[in-house]
Amino acid sequence: MGHPVGSKKKKKGKAITLNNDTMRKAHRYALFNCEDEKVEKYISEHQTLTDNLRGSKWARAQNHSKDFISWFEKKVMTEGASDDHIVWLAKGPNPVATKYGDMLSMDIVFTLGCVMRDARLGTVG
Repeated sequence: MGHPVGSKKKKKGKAITLNNDTMRKAHRYALFNCEDEKVEKYISEHQTLTDNLRGSKWARAQNHSKDFISWFEKKVMTEGASDDHIVWLAKGPNPVATKYGDMLSMDIVFTLGCVMRDARLGTVG
């Protein structure tokens, strides 16, 4: 597993299991920031669906952010995406992360054009 940014030595961390809220946030962050053209198409499609709903612009944006992950997984599994990396992205990250003191390292790395630098979350409390 990785080590904290700026650390000169590899420090040993403690493996922990993430709660559902942290998993959801990490998954959402990864999908909205991976810069994969295929994922971007799914994001645009879902954005169009939520833009057609009633409510304020803010409420529609919140719905898009909150609902995209579950919609994306259902959509990919239903249509049987031919790209393994899209199926993998739809399933989400591994719930096991490494904790270094108060810092959490998830080391999320996506292949095939969707490479993120290690996702680093601030303090965990």
